Amino acid sequence: MDFDLSDEQRMLQESARRFVTDRYDQPMRRRSVESVGGFSPELWKEFAAMGWLGISIPEDLGGIGSGPVEHMILMEELGRGLVVEPYLASVVMAGGLLARTNDPAKILPRLSAGEVQLAAALAEPQGRFDLHDVATRAARHGDGWRIDGSKAVVLNAPNAEWLVVSARTAGGQRDRSGLSLFLIPRAATGLDIRPTRTQDDFPAGEVKLTGVTVGPEALLGAVGEALPAIEATVDAALMADAAYALGCMEVLVETTAEYLKIRKQFGKPLATFQVLQHRLVQMHVAREEARSLVIGGTLALEEPSAEQRVQGVSSAKVRVNEAGRLIGQEAIQMHGGIGMTEALSVGAYYKRLLSVSILFGDTDHHIGRLADRISA
Repeated sequence: MDFDLSDEQRMLQESARRFVTDRYDQPMRRRSVESVGGFSPELWKEFAAMGWLGISIPEDLGGIGSGPVEHMILMEELGRGLVVEPYLASVVMAGGLLARTNDPAKILPRLSAGEVQLAAALAEPQGRFDLHDVATRAARHGDGWRIDGSKAVVLNAPNAEWLVVSARTAGGQRDRSGLSLFLIPRAATGLDIRPTRTQDDFPAGEVKLTGVTVGPEALLGAVGEALPAIEATVDAALMADAAYALGCMEVLVETTAEYLKIRKQFGKPLATFQVLQHRLVQMHVAREEARSLVIGGTLALEEPSAEQRVQGVSSAKVRVNEAGRLIGQEAIQMHGGIGMTEALSVGAYYKRLLSVSILFGDTDHHIGRLADRISA
């Protein structure tokens, strides 16, 4: 695919790569992971100073007003460094939901300035990858709302000062209509967050809402009409995460190629063995195929038709999942046992790729999503 960056986009790419190369080595990442919140508040402020947190926030709200291509560029570079700061959860997901609905608490300018952390509580244990499968209920309570239910694997929940929560205001548990979004402060009575970590060291939490009451201003958008905004936001987050996976794949291909040049067997570098050359080429081809589809899927986010968006996004997701598994497995195989030790970062990159393959839907889910569109 012929895809050229503008001068501004190239500057974003270069600044992000410099940051990862100069500032975010593996010891720095380990310090972030082992800190109280699982990320570095100081680096988060630097993200804000560089304008990264306001990429998709409108200019009149303190942002830059760019779009999904800029998210793709930035996330790919962050993936090269396995950056754990909660850009995906706080900016792309929760910030994206506020931008697509409304922002009653005027949080977006504070998000752009790096002054607040957010989380999007959408998934539920019984729903798996179906965003419309929501048992959490919101009922009228005076002029406001009372919310009861639970949410699973909420990224960045332990650090969030505000949560964007989906709840059913009408209909049955799996109805596509009747879903609404609510903005709930961390301090709300009845809101309980049990901190956890994902397998790739990102902070997350299990959220339980028991009689949480909020005012009418907590409602985001129209009552019962939140699903289109939820699906569009999750598709945007999916593509941002796919770009992050591309960065991981790039590092694994580069690291493996370098290792084959320096590791010797039978008196010769491993890179001289043709069978290993062929396997390295397969890794490279898989990465480039994934890149092409990630670009296509990212551009599809701006299509006016939801059908076109879904086709581009789910096609990219399937290929990224397949490429990530192939590249990660080959990298470990060609490094040998040392590839799974903490002496090298190969295993950490592969764990992240495995998490990407599940987050926002596994391969089977997205093949089914594509099949549903074809048969409709």
